[in-house]
Amino acid sequence: MTSSSFEDYVKERYENQLEWYSKSATKNKKWYRRYQVGIAVLSAVVTVAVAVGMNVDVGTVWHFTSLITSAAVTVLVTLQKTLRFHDNWVEYRTTAEDLKKERYYHEFLCGDYATAESPDALFVERVEGLISQQNTQWSVGTAASRLHGGLDSGAERLADPLGDRNS
Repeated sequence: MTSSSFEDYVKERYENQLEWYSKSATKNKKWYRRYQVGIAVLSAVVTVAVAVGMNVDVGTVWHFTSLITSAAVTVLVTLQKTLRFHDNWVEYRTTAEDLKKERYYHEFLCGDYATAESPDALFVERVEGLISQQNTQWSVGTAASRLHGGLDSGAERLADPLGDRNS
């Protein structure tokens, strides 16, 4: 592997992947937290609406408020589970950090890089291995989500709106 082709790989593949995983982790973390806050707030509203509405007739504002917020909590919990925001956040952040670590090991010739015949080739192998491993975990996770009562396969597009897992 020439020095030039390695530099091209780092710029065109490695840095692109690192940026994608880092941004995707951040995005999924934000969505996970938004859903959690929504679920917590609506759950509290349900509790209050039910408590206040216990001694009133069916059809009152309190009755409708408890019904609507209960349904909203159910929808949010189901979407959060199906879209896998928490799982994606953790998996993408782990992959991003592993990619960063690999770069430092290569740069400072640590571990296997110290004795490798071609540290650049080893770096490419390891980076591609990390990406492949994460793609496999993502595929297994989305398949499991569908098997365990998740929404249709369109949900994956919402969890991964960029669509191309290897861009």
